[in-house]
Amino acid sequence: MSTKKLYYIKLWTRRLKIREPSRVRLITLRRYAKLISFMSKSSPIILDVGCGSGTITHMLESEDHKNLVGIDLVNRFKRGQNISFIVAENTHLPLRRKSFDVIFARKFVSIPDLEESLKEFYELLKDHGILVIEIVNVKRLKSRIFESLGLTPTYPRNVLYFPHLHLEPFKKILYQKNFVILRIEGDNVLIPLIGNLISFFRLDILQRVLGQLSPTLCLHLFAICKKQTVAHLNNTVAY
Repeated sequence: MSTKKLYYIKLWTRRLKIREPSRVRLITLRRYAKLISFMSKSSPIILDVGCGSGTITHMLESEDHKNLVGIDLVNRFKRGQNISFIVAENTHLPLRRKSFDVIFARKFVSIPDLEESLKEFYELLKDHGILVIEIVNVKRLKSRIFESLGLTPTYPRNVLYFPHLHLEPFKKILYQKNFVILRIEGDNVLIPLIGNLISFFRLDILQRVLGQLSPTLCLHLFAICKKQTVAHLNNTVAY
C-alpha cells in the first residue's frame, strides 16, 4: 500500500475518528485534486468548501499548492502548513470578493442551498475563475431500481426539494448563475446488494467509464465550470 494511501487512512480514522472514504470514493477525490491542479494557473488561490477533514485540501497541498483555504460548518479539519481553515456557512463566507482562482465545493442536496451558494461563489471567484462543484443525484441508478420495484427511495427528511436535484436542473442553475459548463461527469454507481463488489474487486475503471458515458446513473454529479464575466454574458445564448 502506498505511503499516500496510508496517510489518508490515518487522517480519516486514527486522528479524526471518522470513517475512511471507500476506495472508489478516494480515487475520485484524488481525480478531483488532479483536475484542479491541471486546470489551475501557477500558484492559484484555492478554496475548498465543505472540506470536512480536508482530504482534498491535503491532496492539493501534496501537489505543491501553497495558497489553500478550507471552509466547513464543523471544525474537524487537520491543519497543514499551507492551509487556512474557517468555520462558516457556504452561503455567507467571510472572504474577500474576487480573491480565488479555483473553488471546489460539494455535498449539495437541495436546490435552494445550491442557488444561494453559487451566488456566493460567483462573487468570490476572480474573472474566468474555475468552479468544480458536486451534487447528490436523485435520479441515480439505485433510485431507478427502487422505483421499478414499486419501492420508495429514502431521502433526508430535513432537506427541501431534494427530489428535484438531478442533471438537468443542475445544468440550468449553473447557467442561470452565470457559469459556463466545461465538463460534467458522474461518480459512484450504487447497485443494491452488489455495489460493494465493484470496490472489492477493484473495478474502478467501470465506475469511471459509466460516470463519463452516463452521468445520470451515478450517485454524484460533478461539473467543471468557468465564471462568465459581464462582457461575455451579453453574447451568451440562453439555456
